Amino acid sequence: MKSVRVGCVKYLNASPLIRGWPGNVEFDHPSALCQRLANGKLDIALVSSFEFLRNPIYRIVDDVSISSDGPVYSVVVAHRGQFSDIEEIELDPASETAVNLLRCLLAEVTLKPRLVRNIGLQPVRPAGLQPAASGAVPAPAFCALDQHAEIQRTRRNLPHWEQEGATYFVTFRLADAVPAQLARQWREELETWRKFHPEPWDETAVTEYRKRFLQPREDWLDQGHGSCRLRDSRAAIIVANALRFFDGQRYHLDAFVVMPNHVHALVQPLAGFRLSEIIHSWKSYAARQINKVFRRSGTVWMQESFDRIVRDWDALLRCRAYIARNPEKARLRSGEFVLSTSEKLRDNISAGRTGRMPMFRTARRARLIIGDQAIKFRQNHAGEFQFWDLGEQWKKLTGLPFVYALWLIRPEVPDAKSIAQRLRALRDENLADVSGVVADAADNKQAFTHEFLDRYYREHLRFGFGTREKQGLQTFADLCAKHGVLPKRVHEFSLV
Repeated sequence: MKSVRVGCVKYLNASPLIRGWPGNVEFDHPSALCQRLANGKLDIALVSSFEFLRNPIYRIVDDVSISSDGPVYSVVVAHRGQFSDIEEIELDPASETAVNLLRCLLAEVTLKPRLVRNIGLQPVRPAGLQPAASGAVPAPAFCALDQHAEIQRTRRNLPHWEQEGATYFVTFRLADAVPAQLARQWREELETWRKFHPEPWDETAVTEYRKRFLQPREDWLDQGHGSCRLRDSRAAIIVANALRFFDGQRYHLDAFVVMPNHVHALVQPLAGFRLSEIIHSWKSYAARQINKVFRRSGTVWMQESFDRIVRDWDALLRCRAYIARNPEKARLRSGEFVLSTSEKLRDNISAGRTGRMPMFRTARRARLIIGDQAIKFRQNHAGEFQFWDLGEQWKKLTGLPFVYALWLIRPEVPDAKSIAQRLRALRDENLADVSGVVADAADNKQAFTHEFLDRYYREHLRFGFGTREKQGLQTFADLCAKHGVLPKRVHEFSLV
């Protein structure tokens, strides 16, 4: 049990769920923990519920959450004047759940202030505890296809478009993944179709293209034809390492998956580097190393790769979701693939300014604040600002609780049931001793009184994940899909 790598948000609201855990714990902001969990650097973490909705590969510890059934107090928009007059809200990037809850609530009440990202976040470094990720670096912005900018078009057997700053969904396959005759047939069918559907395509043509040409080819690959040499973890790790090697130097690497006979990746080349050169370096290095490890020679990859520019943010979300679900769709077992759901690219909203609160001097500017920072701000500036409580607004809108955080366990972690049972027992022990939790929290957070902490834990927060909480989470997923935050999908909760 002690060898399990555990991460937890460093907020007061997590104390009843982590106090007394016998092993090491990495504490950080939710967004940093989500990335470490997605990268496989943590086995289990108490993180934003939104992380599960966008990447539903995890198992959820049943009956445990951080939730509210009304005002939560610690997730608020601080503002002056009428809320409906606000023109700009500065976001706290520490929690994607809070940011996207705000987006959904604003959309539902038909308010459209500018959402501006504050990039001044620094990682938490609690004394005496194992540090988590290094200093936060602003995530690179996703750039959609610019229909009016220059596009370089090249082709061999397949067409290739390149545009400065674009993001690409790339697929490359093992040489024997598709028989030569079938590959030739696919090319001829596509060539004929293209004669009657010249680019640029409208939405109808794009939909037909996906249905007739993309999906059948992906289904073929997922059936596992050919040698499937990448099923061997030695080969898969070589490919994964090749993808990551120049990340941040020549390109930004978003999500990727190494399947038994093919690879999918989302990549954004940096200025001065061409996509074709990047893919060539991945394939040539990986081919040499794979042949060396397996003491063989010959062609490893199909000569040409498939790539397409990701047209907009919704398309990026669909690509990420496809990559995350690909191993499950192909019915692969743990160890037969390498999956990275590191969602490095951020939505290209206007970059915020770094600074200390209060950041807004007029009634037309506001700020989203979460966690302990929100509590301190409310107590220090109670007479200066009004506070739009997101938990309270959610309750008014839906009549349901809102789930902010869940214990998520990676799919390959063994003995998940016993870990979940221990976490439920720990929660029960702490809720039976709220006065002890309050005393410990007050010692660590001297700015908060025992009286406030007792009220915070007993009145503002809930720590279960029952039927109503699950309904609340599903409703949040539905609204995220409705307002374009997430692709629409049916969420099945894998509970342990």
